[in-house]
Amino acid sequence: MSQRNIRRVNKSKVSKATVDNLELYQDASDNLLYYKDINGRAIKLTTGNTKAEMAFAASDQTTPLVVATNIAGMFAEFDMTLESLFAGVGVLGTTSGGTRVQIQKNGVDMLTTVATIDFGEATSLTATTPLVIDPAQASIVKGDRISVDIVGISGGATEAGLQIVLNGIRA
Repeated sequence: MSQRNIRRVNKSKVSKATVDNLELYQDASDNLLYYKDINGRAIKLTTGNTKAEMAFAASDQTTPLVVATNIAGMFAEFDMTLESLFAGVGVLGTTSGGTRVQIQKNGVDMLTTVATIDFGEATSLTATTPLVIDPAQASIVKGDRISVDIVGISGGATEAGLQIVLNGIRA
């Protein structure tokens, strides 16, 4: 197959490519890859057990964070089983202490041990005390509200640019 035979069509719901009369497309409603057989039937090429990520900014990049509840959030775009998550800041705290955040799903804590960004670090990935996801809250359904509480900040209270990244398996 040559590249010159590929034609892409992007619509709000479907991305398609036609390669040597074989139509491939990815449906945005389930994010799966399909092709049409000679009878025009849609044949699924991938399973729903694919890695997925949801991410959002929980603050702007310059305003220092403060301890507060429900500071930002997003609605889940698809069903997912949460496997891991992390928090990160664009501006590090200037004195001792860490930034601690709780993630909630529809107002219920998702972490039994909060995410901590240790002093001198930009993310919770290397935290001395790793976060723990509550298994009872690991299932995310499209439309669930994922929100953030800041439960602790560094002594200098200068950290800013909080971002949250959720990783899992798309259901």
